Amino acid sequence: MTNSKIIERIERELGVPGLLNLLAEQLSLTDLQSLLLEVYRQQAQQQKPSQVLAAHERDRFTRPTELSPLRLLEWERAALAELPPEFQTILLSPVCLRHKFGTGFV
Repeated sequence: MTNSKIIERIERELGVPGLLNLLAEQLSLTDLQSLLLEVYRQQAQQQKPSQVLAAHERDRFTRPTELSPLRLLEWERAALAELPPEFQTILLSPVCLRHKFGTGFV
């Protein structure tokens, strides 16, 4: 199912045609992020421990990675050491990482 089909289904099931365009065009990114954080907070409050465990077992976004954190750190250090001196590194917030790059970092 393509994203457009998923969006069409969501808009149809919610009875809000144009929901995507409304959110994308009418809200600032900051307001959209605030809205989504509140949605996640409310949905998380409704979760029973058994549901959290079931999601952990079936959902790739809630499972820990098999990648060793130490190995990742070693790779990052090696990669950063090879950058030219004029390269400036920054550390993005976890929310920004998830929003901009779709990663599972939290």
